[in-house]
Amino acid sequence: MALNANIFRRIASIFILAIGLFFYSSTRAQDGSEQQIWLDINPHYMLNDNIEYYGDAGYRSSIQGAKWSRLHLRPSLRYKPNPLYQFHGGLGLFFIFSENSNERFEFRPWQGFRLNWPSGVKYYFTHRLRFEERISSFNPDKQDQRSFELRMRYKLSFNYDLHYINETNKLYSLAYMELFYPLIDEVDEFFRNRTRTGLGVGYEMFEKYKIELIMNLQRSRYVPEDDLRVSQYAYQVYFHWYWKRKEEKKAKRKKQKAESRDMGD
Repeated sequence: MALNANIFRRIASIFILAIGLFFYSSTRAQDGSEQQIWLDINPHYMLNDNIEYYGDAGYRSSIQGAKWSRLHLRPSLRYKPNPLYQFHGGLGLFFIFSENSNERFEFRPWQGFRLNWPSGVKYYFTHRLRFEERISSFNPDKQDQRSFELRMRYKLSFNYDLHYINETNKLYSLAYMELFYPLIDEVDEFFRNRTRTGLGVGYEMFEKYKIELIMNLQRSRYVPEDDLRVSQYAYQVYFHWYWKRKEEKKAKRKKQKAESRDMGD
């Protein structure tokens, strides 16, 4: 369902401006910002027309500030009854290491819902609501401790196609804002996110590969000794790899061409 072009421009401008203001105010609010690097790969495989297997694996680490690192693996399934909405679920495994704290393991089942609206020929918004059951285990002073948290996450994302090099290769921009809210909270203030925003660019190749460069800003902490920081910058490289996606993309291109004729674009 496409919006009127003028309404879309206003909504997109307000959304990007809000993220830009958040970046600016956060950098002004706190001088001692932490720098991080995030590396992620996410394979996607269509099991059939409605069910997709995917799951990111990644490494994150501080490059300035408190020394810590994290490895994660998150196999997931997506059920897509129609293009408007989707249901998701998966299991996350997280290993966290820090020079200031003991090693920590987190087991994280999750369930989610995604709404793809509004959308047009060159753009789309997505709304993602996710519930996570965070089961943590760590070993301070050789005493095993466990904790549980039920957390809700809401993420609003925006993608816009900047330039089509040819039918199967394009450059696009992306922006997002995400909120985290604990519903059941038994986890000490450790590896806790509050808000996160991001701006980036991506390049899609042959309808099979995507690489994204994203600048993330978040308010969180990674070890118990840290305060909740306003300015944490994370430089992210995100690689997507798709299998059996051609028929889906052909249908999308056909829809885009039909919408272009309807809008006179």
